[in-house]
Amino acid sequence: MSKKRNKQIHIKWGEFFNIYKGLKLPWLIFGIMIFFGFAYGWAVVKQAGLEQGFMSGGVLTTDVIVQYLIISLASMLIMFMQQYVRDGLCVEHINREMRKKLWGNLIRMPIKYYDKETPEALVSRITRDCEKANSLIVEIVGWIAQLATLVMALSALFGYSNKLLMLTGLAIIAVVIYGLAISKVSYWANYMMQTYMSPFTMYLAQRLKAFELIKASGTEDEEFERGQRVINDMYKADIASRIELGVIATYVNLTSIANTVIVYIGGSIMMAKGILDAGVLVAYYSLASTAMNEIMMYFQAYVNIKGSQGGLAKVVRIIDAESEDVDSGEHIDIPDDDIAFEGVDFAYPDGANVLNNVSFTIPKGKTTAIVGSNGEGKTTVLKLLERYYDPGEGRVMFGGRNANEFSKREWRQMFGYTSQDSQILSGTVRDNITYGLKRYVSEEELDSIAEKANLKELIHSLPDGYDTFIDDGGSNFSSGELQRLNIARTIAKNPEYMLLDESTCNLDPDTEIEVQGALEKMMKGRTIVIIAHSYNAIKGADNVIVLEGGTVTCQGTQKEVEERNGFFREFVDSSVI
Repeated sequence: MSKKRNKQIHIKWGEFFNIYKGLKLPWLIFGIMIFFGFAYGWAVVKQAGLEQGFMSGGVLTTDVIVQYLIISLASMLIMFMQQYVRDGLCVEHINREMRKKLWGNLIRMPIKYYDKETPEALVSRITRDCEKANSLIVEIVGWIAQLATLVMALSALFGYSNKLLMLTGLAIIAVVIYGLAISKVSYWANYMMQTYMSPFTMYLAQRLKAFELIKASGTEDEEFERGQRVINDMYKADIASRIELGVIATYVNLTSIANTVIVYIGGSIMMAKGILDAGVLVAYYSLASTAMNEIMMYFQAYVNIKGSQGGLAKVVRIIDAESEDVDSGEHIDIPDDDIAFEGVDFAYPDGANVLNNVSFTIPKGKTTAIVGSNGEGKTTVLKLLERYYDPGEGRVMFGGRNANEFSKREWRQMFGYTSQDSQILSGTVRDNITYGLKRYVSEEELDSIAEKANLKELIHSLPDGYDTFIDDGGSNFSSGELQRLNIARTIAKNPEYMLLDESTCNLDPDTEIEVQGALEKMMKGRTIVIIAHSYNAIKGADNVIVLEGGTVTCQGTQKEVEERNGFFREFVDSSVI
């Protein structure tokens, strides 16, 4: 495991508190928790007073017994309600609101953030990691609620024995010191769980979906070894978690043992000397146990908060990340025009340059093909066109103006982007074709779109037609059918500019020809940028750009480029890159 991966991230208190900014907190529930805290404190003190009377030889009347039973039952009911309100209503309310906030931040982040995290890891942030966010608020409100019980119990103790109270004070100091020490263990353990849990679940999810690939590739032994490594990493996290549970258990036992030893040994000595009677000793023990438990709960809460700091390290990074501003910028009032790259350099974060001083023009109303070997920056050009990234150097120009001057939201509305990977969402065929549209799409228009994407016959053959539900990952459709759904979505958007990134690569030859013909009909009068693996997909292109080594080595008409560029000649001759 690399040192970089194991490096522990320390979250400052200010960053920790910042995750609650703008959160809708359950103030009514907080009030109910505090009320129960006062009610429980009153019941404990009242119960201790009655126990003292019993043990001191007081008269046991029916009224006293009934009163004691009622208070005992009431204290148990209050404890139950405290637990339900705190760990049920309050915790789940904050979990829900935190997930909403985290999802809002994720969905508005620049796409460069997603290059650093896998989808599986981001799922873990929302489903599991953010659950620790409730600790700080819940524990602070719990402190206030417990304060009433603690104050009432400590106040009552002053009326019994000063010597026992002094010994109890020493025990409290020991409990506090130990509680501070184990908070660091909790931070470490929770950070370990977050560090190794996401890679573990991600690895399993990916491999379980790719069993056929593993079998076909004969990589069972390699995957076995990789699985062993991630399981060993998860083992480290589990051990850290068990260590945390162990030290917390000793903390609880220490609190109980300290109180029992001090009260009963010290109290027995005092009883032998005639300083105390049994009633006072029992009442004092009851109140001291309550006070010690409340103090233990305070430090248990602190331990939980420190653990949450460790577990929320990566969640805090998402909360603090800058959201992508898609609305600022000028309104696009320029009619369709040429798009030009002027001296563009670009590198992904922590990587070498992908594009180097790239300059070319995409003429309006024409089809431009970008060709080159894998890894030459073709798809990067499309990402810059969509303004998912900004150039490191140089400019992307539109109508003689820098594209960065315009609103990203409006800019992206001009483009239809069909990538080489099928982007299919859970839902119906209709949902996927019309995704992102702000208008109603009639059945007639859907039929027209489906026909152009060579899908109409298939969709009408389905029992539920456009309302057919697409299974997880599109498993009830072929890869070619899923790709045609992507193309149908682009056609439905009716964009001024169409970006086709290997959009026919998953189709069989016959279907590719049919869909290519449909796309060519849609291309008329539009500005098209194509990346393709087959010359058949670009043979109608008006303009060709050749990328080699992240640099434009040739551009012009097909005839011009074929005459001047050996790579393009080979591309045409082989018909496949």
